[in-house]
Amino acid sequence: MQQRYAKRLIPMLTILVGCLLGTSTGAIVPALPAKDDGHTILPGVGLKGCRIGAPLEDARKQFGEPSSDGGSYIHFAAQGVEACVEAGKIRTLFFHYRSRTHKQFRGRTDKGIGKQSTIEEVMKQYGEPDRIGESVVSEFGPEPGAYEHYLPYARLGIAFTFSDRKLAHVRVFEKDQ
Repeated sequence: MQQRYAKRLIPMLTILVGCLLGTSTGAIVPALPAKDDGHTILPGVGLKGCRIGAPLEDARKQFGEPSSDGGSYIHFAAQGVEACVEAGKIRTLFFHYRSRTHKQFRGRTDKGIGKQSTIEEVMKQYGEPDRIGESVVSEFGPEPGAYEHYLPYARLGIAFTFSDRKLAHVRVFEKDQ
């Protein structure tokens, strides 16, 4: 009797492990949800301690003194963050994963999207974007000659930019009403 259960259990366990780990045939492995350690990117919000619409002082409290304060764009390069500010309020946050000027941001989105995530994983987690922008970065851009994909989700308040199919940065802004 035990042998009969073992014959049924082994194939079921094999399927379960395959579903959890993906397969060697290139199946998409689901993104792991991010733990809330203060570095979880929330669409339309920002971070728990640094929110869209909050005063710039919140960004300073969260990330320390900026590496550069160029008017409307404030850079926290050591933390991989950039803030666009209008009238002293945070309007947009950029979380950099690949940048010549910023270290890699340590967090992920609330759906587990981070440095190693693919375009396909973003679309699986967030659905169809408003559009898919494709272009070649100009000689004045951050990675001249790179092929860029831009996936905005205005209804959620988040956008993803990929450079040569690698996640370059996540942008968070106020979501469309």
